[in-house]
Amino acid sequence: MSKSKKYHNIAFSEGIAVANFAVEVFYQKESSEMFDMFWDDEKENILPKLIKTDKWTVIHQWIEYIYDLYEEIHQMERNIELEGTYYHVNKLVEEVQFPVELEKPNFESCDHSKEYVEGVGCECTIKAIEYIDYIKNNVEQIVQLSIHSAFQIIFLNRKFLHDFHIKISEKVKEDYEWIEENYKESLNSRNGSFKRCGFNEWVKRAVYHRDKGVCIMCRRHLTNETNVENSYAIDHIVPLNRMGNNDPTNFQILCLTCNSSKGDRTTETNNGTIPFWDL
Repeated sequence: MSKSKKYHNIAFSEGIAVANFAVEVFYQKESSEMFDMFWDDEKENILPKLIKTDKWTVIHQWIEYIYDLYEEIHQMERNIELEGTYYHVNKLVEEVQFPVELEKPNFESCDHSKEYVEGVGCECTIKAIEYIDYIKNNVEQIVQLSIHSAFQIIFLNRKFLHDFHIKISEKVKEDYEWIEENYKESLNSRNGSFKRCGFNEWVKRAVYHRDKGVCIMCRRHLTNETNVENSYAIDHIVPLNRMGNNDPTNFQILCLTCNSSKGDRTTETNNGTIPFWDL
């Protein structure tokens, strides 16, 4: 019997904001330069994810590369009042459920009679500064929680995943000589593509549930099949023979007929889904 998945708190408000930022940066006119930097700086960490499925995907890595929470807090400290910075930071901390064992300031009951100078000031000011400094010192843990919340949103967007992996495939082609030199054992000797890796159960479950048990091409409901496990295929959105890869974000489900028809001839996908209800 398979282990049941743990329930996680998802910081949807923060996740939506970070996901929107990650997608927006990718599609900006200047995104090519940013993506070039991402690939050049991170390719040694990216390649193992393209070879074998990893729960911290290349999309997680992209978000981590462009999302700088420490700098975001620093900019707030420079541009808005302390109280506003504290409330914004505390809202994020509470949403991601990051534990903080510090007494929180109560701005409403504080008379602000003492100006803050070199560690001396009104009680709420001192507490707020201590709180913000604590968060900045632990920002990496909070960022991990924010990134995984953002991933829950982005993973639903197959069109973005398609476009992202097209860019990855272009980088693989550009850097193929380096890849062949360093990862030759992971390449198919026949055509030079990445070898197909086995699909872990957690990958199959995630892709099946994201696509709601429906073939994304013909919209056939695979949940109605007697033997669901053998009624569909995990398809590479960007096929391996087109320099696609084995990252979990490059997968979708197809019925066996559509999978045979698509093969490695196209990178077809779409954002079709089953809504909660029709209007």
